[in-house]
Amino acid sequence: QLTKMIFQERKTNERVELVENFLGQFEFRMTEEMKICREICNEIYEKMGMIRVNQLLAQFPYSRQRLNRIFQTLTNNSIKEFATRIRLRAVLKYRAENVNASLTSIAYRLGYFDQSHFIKELQNSTGLSPSAFLKAHKVFFPQLKDPT
Repeated sequence: QLTKMIFQERKTNERVELVENFLGQFEFRMTEEMKICREICNEIYEKMGMIRVNQLLAQFPYSRQRLNRIFQTLTNNSIKEFATRIRLRAVLKYRAENVNASLTSIAYRLGYFDQSHFIKELQNSTGLSPSAFLKAHKVFFPQLKDPT
């Protein structure tokens, strides 16, 4: 029934409202681990991925291993992997807003030690060179720009 209604609706916001109304019928309680995971995600987003796991450890009463296990279980990513993805997202966003920025300026702006460190992390995460990565994601640049 819900699926049929979703596909009949033409506007995305109306589809979202249908799903939200449906899900609103169910009681959902966040566990303590979910709250911690949300706090970690918020911190990583706020810092644009430029945060170390050790910095997060000071905020939570868990060992590094336990904190990473909680995060891994709920997100299927380690904290470091997630932070790297958010950082690479920041690279795309920065490049969209600064089309002529060099790789070196991007690297320094987003907290990499140097261009080499940036290239290595990008290749390890995506399997692509920086130019191939930026070219592959160029289609998303308009969506990444902040509205002004």
